[in-house]
Amino acid sequence: MESFQPKFLISTIVNGNEVKLYRQYYAGGKYSYFIHWGVPGDDGQSIQELLTPKGRPRSERGAVKEFLKAAKAAQYLKFDKL
Repeated sequence: MESFQPKFLISTIVNGNEVKLYRQYYAGGKYSYFIHWGVPGDDGQSIQELLTPKGRPRSERGAVKEFLKAAKAAQYLKFDKL
C-alpha cells in the first residue's frame, strides 16, 4: 500500500522558476496530481491541483501534459520570495 504523503515525480527550473509535479494517493486507490511552482528551494511555493474541466482528477498522462504547459509558461513568469 502506498503512503498518503505526496510523491515527487519530476521537476524543472525555467528562467529561475522551479516547477514540480507531485502525485497524492487517496484511499480507494485514487490519485490526484499537483503542480508546485515558485522560487527554487522556497517552502512557500504555489500549489495547483490538476483537474479536468468537469472537476475530476487528471490522469497521469494529462498531468504530465499540464506539467509541460506550466514549465513552458514559467519562462514568462518571475517568482520572488515575500
